[in-house]
Amino acid sequence: MEKMVNSYLRSNSVKRKSFVLTVSILLTVAFFSCKEKMAFTSTDDIQLSAPRVEVDSLIFQKEALISLVMEQDNTDIYYKMTGMGPEEKTTYEKPIVVDKTTKIQFWAEHELYRPSDVQEIILTKINTDLSNTDVVVAPEPHINYPGKGAATLVNTARGTVNFRKGHEWLGFQDKKVSVSLQFSKPTPVSKVLVGVLTDHNSWIFLPSSVLVEAHQTSIGNIELPYPLKRKEPSAIFIEVEVEKGNYKNLIINILSLESIPDWHEGKGTPPWLFVDEILIEP
Repeated sequence: MEKMVNSYLRSNSVKRKSFVLTVSILLTVAFFSCKEKMAFTSTDDIQLSAPRVEVDSLIFQKEALISLVMEQDNTDIYYKMTGMGPEEKTTYEKPIVVDKTTKIQFWAEHELYRPSDVQEIILTKINTDLSNTDVVVAPEPHINYPGKGAATLVNTARGTVNFRKGHEWLGFQDKKVSVSLQFSKPTPVSKVLVGVLTDHNSWIFLPSSVLVEAHQTSIGNIELPYPLKRKEPSAIFIEVEVEKGNYKNLIINILSLESIPDWHEGKGTPPWLFVDEILIEP
């Protein structure tokens, strides 16, 4: 009996040693395998995230303040502004003050990583105060996207691409949207700007054209390019040059696409049209 017990213990001892040896070999192989993978991982393959932009308002009357924030240590932020040459760039050191309509492009760079993507914002100066203007919109916006009523279009608050947040967008699924502006007194006008949204993933498309009328006569219009492929969401102003003059009333007709293009999953159905702000330049 004693021999059997000793034989059993010796057998299990061998198995335990064999198990420990096997585990040790596997851990060693795994360690060197990870080490080998780590040796081939380069920081050049890692891209920086873009700086975060903080701005008091995208639409302003006197001036706007823009701050660019980056959490990554030892990272430089660069920017370009309207009027700078294509090769020019400025190192961001303190908040930027602008006092006119300005496009700003900005990005981050670090010696160990790939530069971030270039981001862009446009800050628009208000040249004509429309706060006392009577605004009528026809037809009424869709019940799901009523904004704050017609006054949304002249409240100097810009909507963002996150259209479900806030109440700055009027949404429509109509062929034509007409906006009537009745000024308190004859107002000089040379250009009309219409704030619109594009978000193809949400079936929101730019209009096909914008027509401006005064005294039942066309004084300016613009045709927009037909969308041939999916684009990133963006909130922009469509600028319509008009016959210079003093006007008491303007009618802005915004015409939607006939239907969503064939390349889109919603092809053949009415697109959404989103409008958020109308500006006038003298």
